[in-house]
Amino acid sequence: MKLRTFCCIAVLFCIAHTLAFAQSITLDSLWGKYVGTVYAMCFTPDSKYLLVAFDNYRTTIFDAQSGEEIRTFKTHYGCFEMKFSPDGGKLYSFSSGGVDILDATTFTSLDTVSFSFPSEEGATQYDVSNDGKYFVVKNGYEGINTDYYRMRVISYPEKKVLWLKDVVRWNSNFGYANSKVTFSNDGSYILGLSMNSLCKWNWKDSTSVVNYLIRNLPNQELISFSKDRNYCILLGNFIYDLRTGEQVLLNEVKSDITDYSYGSFLTLNNKLLLTTVKYNLFIVDFTSKRILANTKLEYVYGNYALNADNSLLVTPFGVDYIRIHRVVNTINKVDEERFDELKLDAILNQNSENVTLNIISKNNTNANIYITDLNGKEIFNLKEIKLYLGLNQVTLNRQDLVTGTYYINVSLNNKVYTTSFIITK
Repeated sequence: MKLRTFCCIAVLFCIAHTLAFAQSITLDSLWGKYVGTVYAMCFTPDSKYLLVAFDNYRTTIFDAQSGEEIRTFKTHYGCFEMKFSPDGGKLYSFSSGGVDILDATTFTSLDTVSFSFPSEEGATQYDVSNDGKYFVVKNGYEGINTDYYRMRVISYPEKKVLWLKDVVRWNSNFGYANSKVTFSNDGSYILGLSMNSLCKWNWKDSTSVVNYLIRNLPNQELISFSKDRNYCILLGNFIYDLRTGEQVLLNEVKSDITDYSYGSFLTLNNKLLLTTVKYNLFIVDFTSKRILANTKLEYVYGNYALNADNSLLVTPFGVDYIRIHRVVNTINKVDEERFDELKLDAILNQNSENVTLNIISKNNTNANIYITDLNGKEIFNLKEIKLYLGLNQVTLNRQDLVTGTYYINVSLNNKVYTTSFIITK
């Protein structure tokens, strides 16, 4: 007998050597389902719906709270990335061939703009200015000059090329075609990479020269920019402040630069950082640099998203499944409670397939967690996991467990802490 899935959520909140409260984030699963191969996901601005784009030019609308499938619409170019206009009136569905512009209420097509040009590969990166009047598009060369990529600014609705720039990729071995490009918030500048430098181009002034904001970056795989364009994130969780040129150090969530299950972005007002490291999704308080939660994912590839108020999180669950979580902020007393190193509590979630194990730890430590049946037979072993000061949660899928009594055991410093739960079917 084995558990089909498990996820471990570890949270951290430290105040010197004593702690009055431990603040954390709890992920309460609302629903999950099989959807197929996902290309992109995003919530509508009002958080009522989740949009999921697939590989056959179709995008499906789901009710964010219930998971009910509302309807499906098709786009001309397909979708690798979705973005709503600041006023919430338009949806931009980007792909390598172009962008579909849709009404954000009816999801009917308003227009399309092609990103295809002779002797060039399809677009690898794209952005739209906040006023919707310009698109920036980055295309690679098709076997002509792999040391460069080409950026364009296209006007809308005129669909005219206003600016064109060939940019050094670094070289054919290290160039990364998918490295992000974006507009500044006022639309006057373009931010992106040239070789291993973060650059700023004034595309409206043909006489201006490139402004090198940050030189000698550790790699050329630029993942994302913050909403206010004050920060950029490179593969490996190298985060830089564009205003000072300095690196923001986050030692707890460093990633290997070969970890292509990676995705990372800052939420509105730079409140939270969401980032994946080796199939673990971390939620970090970006101001204090403290880890609020981390959860194990079976499959990542950058497809996860938060809604506007950070209350709903969608993550992959297996290759073709998604799961919606309610994000709950919790505060837990630690120092005033009288217990040894650990306190355990198992909660059977009647409305889901999960058993939640709450572990309150008085230290940052490593522990071994395993599950046994009534006869002491080991059913599953999570091996060694890291526990943080405060509340830690382990969520176990109980779908494959037959009716009976089970014990969750946490081994720490030659002691075993045990709690039980009962499955009835």
